[in-house]
Amino acid sequence: MMYIRTFLLIALVAISIGCASSSKPVPQRMGAVEFSRLKNIQSFEMLPKGTMVIRTEEEWKKTFSTNHKSYKQKIDFDKSMVICISWGMSFSGCFDEVETIKLIDKRADEIEVVLGPLPDLGPCEMVVYPTELVVIEKSKLPVKFSGPVPH
Repeated sequence: MMYIRTFLLIALVAISIGCASSSKPVPQRMGAVEFSRLKNIQSFEMLPKGTMVIRTEEEWKKTFSTNHKSYKQKIDFDKSMVICISWGMSFSGCFDEVETIKLIDKRADEIEVVLGPLPDLGPCEMVVYPTELVVIEKSKLPVKFSGPVPH
């Protein structure tokens, strides 16, 4: 009886090791990414609803015209990149700047931007274009957005 228990225990350990080694490896988590929000943006032009990653000065200039306030803020694209979330046009609100990013998490194979819901835009009755722009350290990793992502 003792031999059967030992044999079954060894078999279970071998099976669990085999199952663990055959599963897809989990990407190594590198930790939360520090980011800074670009402030005093005013959407004089509507950005397409959705998400964008801007990695170069040329992409930045193509996305924003020279009269856009955020364009005047100097960004060193040799060291940084910009994450942009645009919620499209809203017919009721007081401001364009929103804070929806809850966390930016770096993994070995990607950067994940975790979004929360679009906050209340205030009691004003005017057209606004809720947008969030943040600057993070430059990376070649793909950026994935999760949470209530605008489409």
